Amino acid sequence: MPTVPRYDQTKLQTQIGPTPQLSPNAPAEAFNIGQSRQEMQRAQDRFVSTLADIALKEKKKADQVRLLEFDSELSQFQTQLEYGEDGIYTKKGKDAFSIGAIVQDAWNKKTTEMIESLSDDEQKELAKQRVMQRWNNVYEGMQKHSFVEQQKYDTSMTENFLRNSQNE
Repeated sequence: MPTVPRYDQTKLQTQIGPTPQLSPNAPAEAFNIGQSRQEMQRAQDRFVSTLADIALKEKKKADQVRLLEFDSELSQFQTQLEYGEDGIYTKKGKDAFSIGAIVQDAWNKKTTEMIESLSDDEQKELAKQRVMQRWNNVYEGMQKHSFVEQQKYDTSMTENFLRNSQNE
């Protein structure tokens, strides 16, 4: 029968192997640090870009709200100028002839104050465009009213003249 050798003592010995050496000149890519830095930089760039987009959208919303407020105030002023107690359409006869300069001065004064109350140049530029659009409407209406009143006045004066000349 075969015999199995027996070991009474452990013959296992520890040996110190070669120690790992890290070169101080090792590139960051050796540890995937360069790639991580690039990914972090891209993520940071996307984050900053997203924040900038959000800020721009919020500014546009705020500008729109402010311009709506501006337009509402302008509309109220236009209505007052046209239909108020001393408005364009309350002038009759020869009183309607010279209203143009007075209305234009009042319009320019008020709209300049309104535009100056805005906070930035972009809002001011958009407001100026709106002021011009509304002024064109006011001016056109004022010209039509003045023309109609002039025609009525001329007709009335001619009829009065003819009536008076017949009575003489």
